[in-house]
Amino acid sequence: MVRFRDLVLVVIAFAAVGCGPDVPAAAPATTSGTPALPTTTGASAPTTISATPPSTPPTTSSVALPPFPLDGTNLKSCEDGECEVRVKRNATINAGAGRPTFKVVKISSAGVDFQLRYPDGKRATLTLGPEDGSYAGFGEPMSFKISLESVDDDGTAVLEVGPLKGS
Repeated sequence: MVRFRDLVLVVIAFAAVGCGPDVPAAAPATTSGTPALPTTTGASAPTTISATPPSTPPTTSSVALPPFPLDGTNLKSCEDGECEVRVKRNATINAGAGRPTFKVVKISSAGVDFQLRYPDGKRATLTLGPEDGSYAGFGEPMSFKISLESVDDDGTAVLEVGPLKGS
């Protein structure tokens, strides 16, 4: 997500280096009535006026933005068994009828910890990570997986729920 401040910095950067059409600069005004244009005399080379960019380029943010999941933070999008969402601690994902619910207990550099609750009332724990792309597959009759796409510095994670391939 691009922040307004970053957008303003980019606009200022383009304006500072002159990303518009090449238009000759106006000559400075004089009070003597003679034009203030460069002149040449004899065999000497003509004088060239050039605009120079600022000695220090404008600074822009180099912070890497986390990936934007397809379904944003809409956890209800997981109820059909397929989603890609950003979650934070205490979020609960309902992966569809007949499947367990996943409550996010902890997000850290070690991965994401969940408490699972199966439709029959049984409970379990699950940890995904720390590697992006780690997943847990659930076989027949559920036949789906939940995978960790990324753990971000802001204490959130991107998860994907989808069909288990090859089942």
